[in-house]
Amino acid sequence: MGFDLFFKSKEVDSEAVANAKRICGQCPVSTACLRYAIDSIELQGIWGGTTPSVRRWIRLPRVSGTTERRWLIR
Repeated sequence: MGFDLFFKSKEVDSEAVANAKRICGQCPVSTACLRYAIDSIELQGIWGGTTPSVRRWIRLPRVSGTTERRWLIR
């Protein structure tokens, strides 16, 4: 398994993304990996089973008084 599976140039290859997420789902350090990616603002690749767009959503502050989060538009 090569690192290129986790670091495709774009999130357009849904099969590759699904394979990387599946591998992350079996990894004993996926939670730590995700924390690292969020804390260091990783903008590319699959980290802890998440895509860059999901990590942007996780980093966003919640809308006051709700559990809803706003999407970051880039």
